[in-house]
Amino acid sequence: MTRLLVFLGTAAVLLGANAALNWWVDPFGEFWKPAAVRDARAARPPCLVSHEVIGGEYLPFKLDVFRSRPTRTFVVGSSRVLKIGSWPGERSFANLGMPVISPEIVLRELRALPANAPQQTIYLGVEAFWLNQSFKGFDVAPSFETRARYVLSRSAFEESVRILRRAPYVFFDRWRKEQIGTACVIGRSRPALAWKLDGSRVWSFELDPGTYHPAIDPFTTDLHKLRTGIYADWHELSPKRIRVLGQVLAFARSRGWTVAALLRISADDRTTVARVRGTDAEAVPALRLPLAGLPRRTLDPVPPVGLRRRRLPHRRRLLDADAPPPRSGGVERP
Repeated sequence: MTRLLVFLGTAAVLLGANAALNWWVDPFGEFWKPAAVRDARAARPPCLVSHEVIGGEYLPFKLDVFRSRPTRTFVVGSSRVLKIGSWPGERSFANLGMPVISPEIVLRELRALPANAPQQTIYLGVEAFWLNQSFKGFDVAPSFETRARYVLSRSAFEESVRILRRAPYVFFDRWRKEQIGTACVIGRSRPALAWKLDGSRVWSFELDPGTYHPAIDPFTTDLHKLRTGIYADWHELSPKRIRVLGQVLAFARSRGWTVAALLRISADDRTTVARVRGTDAEAVPALRLPLAGLPRRTLDPVPPVGLRRRRLPHRRRLLDADAPPPRSGGVERP
């Protein structure tokens, strides 16, 4: 009996030490680290925050971005909007976009914004693959079980050891200020991807051309592999996603906010799926947004806002839950 108790006690200590190490190092970024963002904000000049530190904690990071700025205009959407940033010195703009976001996550994010937030103008980056019922967005709220499995996992432990070998200081300091080109980054040994304090994303090669460049995935006809499978098993437009988009617009309207849709269905998207399906690109029904299924909308001038790296037309489709019917000829085609 004594030996059993010693064995169980030793196993518990080892598991606890493993969990503590994985939590401290957090090799895959499963825990929110607000202190790292505060360090970046307190630096003079302010620093970027490495993706190593943010990891998958997109939602708390983006909510922190919104709260820390006198935000009056923000953009939300998937990876295609992440380069939209504020002008130098501008603090009223925020980028609340996230990789692999879905309409459900957009709605969750909007509902999590402060109830007393002032009037906002929202640029919503709509993606065609949102209407694929098989597409699943990123899990922005992992369960306790998921986190427990993570801190006890062998893969996390092995990656923690690799990080400590590359950057031994992490054992005592979870991050430090790194210099890449002309910018400082709060990160670790590989700050290849970083976030600005306005929520926009920057590649390290933009700061220093000699650093990491993202690889270009080769073309494939396997929809389960193409662009991480976002077009896989897509046979019809998802009524559920259309309803969620309607809820997004209705919620924004209830706050008195203006929503402008950035419809970015690229020629590459249409052509790629058409090649896979062996049909004409314009005939792929899954790539036509079902605008008729959304709440009524109209075209009106959008309040001017400086969006870096993306040029916006002077007029965009406004999605307004209680807007009057469109004027004759006033509805854009997708």
